[in-house]
Amino acid sequence: MGGGPLLSLGDFLEGAVFFALAVGCAAKAGAVLVRRLSPELEGLERALAWALWFTAALIAEHLLPMALGVLTRGTVALASLLVLAAAFALPARERAAPPPRVAGPRGARVVRVCAALAGLLAGGAALAVLVKVAGVPTRSLDALNFQLPVVARWIQTGTVWRLDQYTPDYSNATYPQNGNVLLLAATLPWHSAFLTRLVAVPYAFIACAGAYACAREIGAARAWALITAATFGAIPVFDKVALDGAQTDAPMLACLAAGALFLLRHRRTGARSDLVLAGVGLGLSFGCKWYALPAIAVVLALWGGARFVAGTRLATVLRDGALVAGLVLVAGGFWLVRNWVQTGNPLFPQKVTLLGITVFDAPRDTLRELGGFTLAHYAGDTAVWRAYLRPAFSAYLSVAALVLAAGGLLALRRRGPARVVALAMAGLALVYVVTPYSAFGPDGHPLLAGVSTRYGLPALLAATVAAAWAGTRLPRPAQAAFAVLLLVGLFDGMHKEYNPTVSGAALLAGAVGVVALAWAARRRWPAPALCAVVAVGALVGANAVRTRADHRGYGAMDPTLAWVGAHASSGHRIGLAGTWSNDGVSPVLPVFGTRLGNDVDYVGRFVGHMLRQEAGEAPFRAHLRAGRYDLLIVGRGDPPKGTAREEAWARAEGFREVSASQRLALLAR
Repeated sequence: MGGGPLLSLGDFLEGAVFFALAVGCAAKAGAVLVRRLSPELEGLERALAWALWFTAALIAEHLLPMALGVLTRGTVALASLLVLAAAFALPARERAAPPPRVAGPRGARVVRVCAALAGLLAGGAALAVLVKVAGVPTRSLDALNFQLPVVARWIQTGTVWRLDQYTPDYSNATYPQNGNVLLLAATLPWHSAFLTRLVAVPYAFIACAGAYACAREIGAARAWALITAATFGAIPVFDKVALDGAQTDAPMLACLAAGALFLLRHRRTGARSDLVLAGVGLGLSFGCKWYALPAIAVVLALWGGARFVAGTRLATVLRDGALVAGLVLVAGGFWLVRNWVQTGNPLFPQKVTLLGITVFDAPRDTLRELGGFTLAHYAGDTAVWRAYLRPAFSAYLSVAALVLAAGGLLALRRRGPARVVALAMAGLALVYVVTPYSAFGPDGHPLLAGVSTRYGLPALLAATVAAAWAGTRLPRPAQAAFAVLLLVGLFDGMHKEYNPTVSGAALLAGAVGVVALAWAARRRWPAPALCAVVAVGALVGANAVRTRADHRGYGAMDPTLAWVGAHASSGHRIGLAGTWSNDGVSPVLPVFGTRLGNDVDYVGRFVGHMLRQEAGEAPFRAHLRAGRYDLLIVGRGDPPKGTAREEAWARAEGFREVSASQRLALLAR
């Protein structure tokens, strides 16, 4: 049984006004920027350009007040109006018709049937899952340990000039945080995270749409572009980051795909506006995740190299590359500045050396030393592959990834943009293999390699585009076989990720919903009518999520969190200590309270800007006194090992236990 809505209807409607103002101004600014800077764009390309400018505007509306230390709902409303005014102030470009795109041959009939089926199945299953999980509290460790707590602290303090860390020996506080700003946009209006689970969903769709558009740009048939994009959308790890928690990987992939589209389009048009959109898209992507940085470097290096090999003057390649790179820094580089100001190292916690000289120092990263191994580290270790890596890949990637990669490799046989995309796939796969934490876990035991397969999604995105081109050019019998293989991969991915979450009836209802949405999207709606339909639909949907969201929240998952929810949901100073196991819900976000009204910190110390546990009783008790904590949540280890030492130290300081579980203990002063 539920405990009642998280927000009253009045609170919900009040927050909806602020949310609508911020989102509406960003949407209008995006439309104005597309019309003035890229008037020649049409169809899906125009929609993707709008998505990039909308995302950039929404981030700017929230980042400007935070950078000034005055973040509130009112200052965001003011910044939203200023961003919209700035969009109107830009001069308009003359509309220029681009050269026609080279259309690929039409896919065989069996491919068209498979593509339609793939789109219905993938979209229908995702829609069915979305309806089922909307309003259900996320249990994603990243969202609960870092992403949403950071958003809560931004709301409480009003500033971005701080490092908030809640788990020792990690450095999440210095991650690029464009994605967190998007989560902020869905949290600030209500001081509640009830909608944040849905933020990644439209960006997952944009990532698939971007892959489709890239495939069409290099000459793939519509059917092949659709079936490969749908197959990518059914890869289990992609579905997890899109639907299973407030993750920021989907915005990163969406902006990467859209940015890559305009790089490919520039080969055909030569338009500087395409370079601008590419730079904005890649920059927004870089600002979401560290692992986007090497991916973008690979994409830009191959794009510049391909242009030079094709006969473009080196000076032109360098000039255009400088424009794109500069925009990447503008759209995503703020977080490097924040890190530089706060730690003295823009790439913290990575130590930077040049010719043996330390340019930017960093403390010892014990977590990376103990668990941040790469897949390359286990290249010849058959025992580890058999026991850990092969099961992880099977569960998180499925047959779909293998089929897409095989199709992408076929594109290496031809010249032109398809080969460049296939080389990008290979380069991004190599980057994934050597990325720290791609085999996350103790040496010889990469227990978290499965969740780290998301670092390989940029490579699979490139494989999706190359596979669509390769399928288009296969002989007719081979096309049928490849399309069926893709459909098998899609079924395999859906079975691994959605079974038993999605019933047959729910899948059918989701497929009908996809058809209805596709029909609505193809109709030419007058702009006022379209805005009204979207606004009403969003309001009704958000209210449905509100009524499903439960006041008890995470209380049903652990008695310590239930006690906090019932007796200390706001106005308390709460400390966190120890470490907790990953087989249950993380306490960090839940102890902020349902309306983010508690002041929460980890009881530890920063050493060289890296949070560490206190090793001794005296300094721990000193931190308790200095922090003036009302309550203390103590993790009992991973795995739990009974009473933690911090519990005994806290009792000696005058705290008493008020609730406990196997994983956590709650003490009050």
